[in-house]
Amino acid sequence: MDETVVKSLYTPNCQQEAINLLSNFAANLPGIIFQVLQQQDGSVLVLYVSSGCEYLYEVEPEALQADFRVIYNLIHPQDIKAFTESIAVCCNTVTPWHWEGRIITPSGKLKWIQGTSQPERQEEGAVLWNGFVLDITDRKKAEEKLQESEARYKAILDAIPDLMFRISRDAEYLDLKSEGANITLSREEIVGKHVQELLPSDVAAISLEAIAKTLDSGTLQTCEYQLTTPLGVRDYEARLVVSGEDEVLAIVRDITERKQGEIALQNLAQKFAKAFSCSPDSITISTLQEGRFIEVNDSFVKLSGYERDEVIGKTSFELNLWVDDRDRLNLLQELQATGVVRNLEVEFRQKSGKIITTLLSAEVIDLDGVPCILAVHHDITERKQVEAQFLLSAQRDRLLAETLVRIRSSLNLEEILQTTVTEVRQFLQTDRVFIALNNTKLGIRTLAESVDPKYPSVLGWSTNDEAYLQEVRNLLKDNLVRVVEDITEMSVSPKVQAHCRKFQTQASLAVPIMLGNELFGALIANECSGSRHWQPIEIDLLKQMSEQVAIAIQQSKIYQKLAELNTNLEHQVEERTSQLQQKMQEVEKLHRVKDVVLHTVAHDLRTSVMGNLMVLKNLLNQGMGARDWGLGTGDRGKRAQGR
Repeated sequence: MDETVVKSLYTPNCQQEAINLLSNFAANLPGIIFQVLQQQDGSVLVLYVSSGCEYLYEVEPEALQADFRVIYNLIHPQDIKAFTESIAVCCNTVTPWHWEGRIITPSGKLKWIQGTSQPERQEEGAVLWNGFVLDITDRKKAEEKLQESEARYKAILDAIPDLMFRISRDAEYLDLKSEGANITLSREEIVGKHVQELLPSDVAAISLEAIAKTLDSGTLQTCEYQLTTPLGVRDYEARLVVSGEDEVLAIVRDITERKQGEIALQNLAQKFAKAFSCSPDSITISTLQEGRFIEVNDSFVKLSGYERDEVIGKTSFELNLWVDDRDRLNLLQELQATGVVRNLEVEFRQKSGKIITTLLSAEVIDLDGVPCILAVHHDITERKQVEAQFLLSAQRDRLLAETLVRIRSSLNLEEILQTTVTEVRQFLQTDRVFIALNNTKLGIRTLAESVDPKYPSVLGWSTNDEAYLQEVRNLLKDNLVRVVEDITEMSVSPKVQAHCRKFQTQASLAVPIMLGNELFGALIANECSGSRHWQPIEIDLLKQMSEQVAIAIQQSKIYQKLAELNTNLEHQVEERTSQLQQKMQEVEKLHRVKDVVLHTVAHDLRTSVMGNLMVLKNLLNQGMGARDWGLGTGDRGKRAQGR
């Protein structure tokens, strides 16, 4: 037919009214109506094609009339052969034509169509084809889905290892499916028999009752029973549903392993219950999603402070148990990633408000289809306190040692005091630490301070209000440590209360700094964010630090005195040196005067003696004897006589 020549529509005998009626009728069909004349010479005339051609083929009727081969271009390549063969058979046998296949429209849509025609032999060998083409895409899709569903259900049915029986109301076995099931009887030995013939009387009675309830109520009925088999006593479960009029479908499953598992589980549950209730560690079961408690043991009641009825049905958030909500988020993330958590250190809040530390181990378990968390809490609060105490002791000893080294190696009191308050505040993790000076003349003033920027500074603050000073001194009299955990509970004067409000002091720890029996000042720690319980180790640190500060102050005073003495000594040395230099200058002047006097005297003496010598010499030269001058005559006479 694809080689025939399609001629223009020519209907000389067709009445216009019939054509209009046919067109109106065809317009309401989900397809097209056609009339094709195949002449004896093989040529084809498309006598009529309805307007549904445009919807079905997405081709104008005129285009189809102009070239009938357009249809061939639309047929799916895999279906074109069957289409051509069906046309050829009808042409040769003039038998009704019926064909189903796929087309691809110009827009790319895949459609299923069904063509039907009744060929009629005409005069001179021509064949007239009157027929219609319907869009069966929806039906085909439904059939495909039905086939897929049937195949899926058949696969499911084949995969089920259970026995299946069709049983009538009067308990006759109508049919069965036994593939994959452990059954000792053949199909022929079961079908047509009654329940009472194949089952023990007690099991048959259970089955009859279940069949009647299923048919009367129209709902699923379940029953369990035991049978003796070559493998021993086995447990079975039968589920019955209505499968037809006065007919039920019974699905029978061997549940021996399940029953054994249930028994083992019951035994395990008993062991778990004993371990759950007797465990010294806190154990809880809560829902994974909300954290709602399902069960808790006695150790949890003791640890948390909540009674069991206060906890069951509540969430951990409602009880405000988590100190940090991020800990639960971390727990959930770890459980989702690995399904288990081991020794996660977290903090919990007891009913009293006390914070405790526990090691949390948890796993995800399933309870009746609900994901839950089985959590075990091991209380390590005391251990953490011991560890913290040890760490604080080590830090305290280090701080004291470093302070002692600074005091011995430095004489800069201001630097020592500032470093002291800075490191003490860091050790105490408090809001303010400062050192105040007590002076009978100057009053009280702050020497050094370390403070959180969120709170006001007391550095530079001073007062000489004698009443206020006396009250403060009385608070630290007898060298006692002043411990105040809550300022509001302290009985003090309005002035002291006003001072605390001004500097936002909520708790205070003050240690006097003593120089001998004299109150020099105080080392003071303030908590501004709220009340605070001061630990013994913190009090001990401040006491020892105050002693070190006292040593530093004494050392500084000694150094100041030594500096003053040294300065005085230098002044005295300078003064004595100046006096000595003055005396030396005076002596030097005396020496010079002496030299002048001696020189003058020596000159005068030398002149007088020389004159006398010259006189004597002249006298001697003139022959004058000694006797003439009465000088030495006695001696000379004696010497002459002696000779």
